[in-house]
Amino acid sequence: MEGINDMFIQALDSAEFINAAIDFVSGAEKSIFISTFKAEISSKVKGEKLMQFFQILAAKKAEGVDVRMLFDTPESGKHIPPSNAKALKFLQKNNIKCKSLRNGRLCHAKMLIVDNTNSIVGSHNLSVMACRYNFELSVSIPDNKYCQNLTDIFERVWERGLYTTYKSK
Repeated sequence: MEGINDMFIQALDSAEFINAAIDFVSGAEKSIFISTFKAEISSKVKGEKLMQFFQILAAKKAEGVDVRMLFDTPESGKHIPPSNAKALKFLQKNNIKCKSLRNGRLCHAKMLIVDNTNSIVGSHNLSVMACRYNFELSVSIPDNKYCQNLTDIFERVWERGLYTTYKSK
């Protein structure tokens, strides 16, 4: 692959993932695209880094950054994490566009693409367990060509997705 020797691919374990994700989104100027299976908003100490991540997303949206999140909502089926409803409520309150897949398909891909220049792809959900306790592994790839490829995939899936709306119970 052309240019692969010029870029620094970094493996991120559970402790490093959320810090790298926070750094990436903090520097966003144009776009933040996220795909995940689980999203968790927590006001507890163990979830403070995740809360910081989501607060930065909200602040970036308020600055005019195109922030989009692709994930499933509990209405998609009983196998969907209940925490996604609370995350959806927070995201929609902050005018962040959210979509889910059609026809009962699960959104299992975990990726973060920032400004089409930095990306993280791997096994990390946006959850306390993934960021603190599980053995997870993701890679950080700062490469425009790779990010363009990821963005193309994200956009293709996004176009076919369904806008989601928080529904209180």
